[in-house]
Parts: sequence; C-alpha cells; structure tokens
Amino acid sequence: MDPLTREELLFLINRNKELSISIYLPTYTRGTETLQNQIRFKNQLKQLKEKFKYEKSVKSKIDNLLKEAADFSDNYEFWQRQSECLAIFLSEDFIKYYRLPINSDEFIFVGKHFYILPLISFLNLNNDFYILYLSQKDISLYSGEKFELKGVKIQELSNVVNEELKNRDFQKQLQFFTGSGAGKRKDSMFYGTGAKDFQ
Repeated sequence: MDPLTREELLFLINRNKELSISIYLPTYTRGTETLQNQIRFKNQLKQLKEKFKYEKSVKSKIDNLLKEAADFSDNYEFWQRQSECLAIFLSEDFIKYYRLPINSDEFIFVGKHFYILPLISFLNLNNDFYILYLSQKDISLYSGEKFELKGVKIQELSNVVNEELKNRDFQKQLQFFTGSGAGKRKDSMFYGTGAKDFQ
C-alpha cells in the first residue's frame, strides 16, 4: 500500500479511463468488530455486480476489475490492520488502496474518473511538521503529521551529539536562600540540579 501524498492524488486525478471504480468503506480498527470489515466489503462488491447485471458490456468489464479486489477480500491479516476508512481505486490493469484516518460514508462510484473528494479533505488536514527534542544527554528529531508522529534517524546528528556529550562535565549545582519562618526562627531552603542527596 502506498502512502497518500499529493503526487499520488494527482496520479489518481489524471488517470481517466473508460471504466473507473472508487470504493469507500468505513472500517473497524480493533476488537471482534474488525471481522465485519471483510463481510461489508464483499457486500459492496455484490451490490456493484447487481447494479450492472443487465448491462452486459459493462458487467463483463466490472467482473474483470473485481477479480483484482477479490485477491485481498479473503485476506484476514489485511482486514485486521485497518484505519477508519479504506479507499480502493480500480481501473484497467490498475488497483490502489489507502487506509485513511478519516470519516467517510460507505459508497461506490463508477465512472470515467475516480471520486477523490474525501482524499482532498484528508490532505488539507494532513500538514507535515517536525519536532526537535533537546536535552543535556540527547537530541532527537521527529517527523509528524495530524495523525502520526515518527522518529527520524539522522546518523550524522547522532555522532556529533555523542562526541560532544563525551567531552562535557555536568556539574552538580546547589543553591539556597534563607527566609523567616514562624516566630524568630530562620529557615533555610535548598534546591539544585544534578545532586542526588542534600542533607
């Protein structure tokens, strides 16, 4: 499965064929409800065949296209690893599917182009960003989007950090101030960094 990028979206927009099928299926992500994913998808395929059963020229083409989709309709592992919506695009010698964390109605679109409106909404929400985490002993970089955060490994950065930290001597610091407590007694308060025990 390819990630949904703007390039992928342009590819789908520009792919106009005589017969293009777009399938959107809300899916369950956990628990025993995930077993419904397969059943509902197979029901969608049956409805599609039923809709065109009297149009012989279209029916034979649809049957051929749906053979591709049938390859993963019985794949148990595939249906256990879903997001909130599965989008499938079929045309001659072509099939693509995307697991998307978006809400969508269950529907099928058949035409000379793919129905991609929900995908545009997804990309508008999905702006990339980066987080740089800094501490005295570590530097980490994360790549994020609206629905996911992943660590980015940068070997050169890691080497520089390790070399620099090796030559550092982190000193313990202790600071205090005095203040008047109840009555005439003066209390001292301590706070610091790096020390394990103050007495």
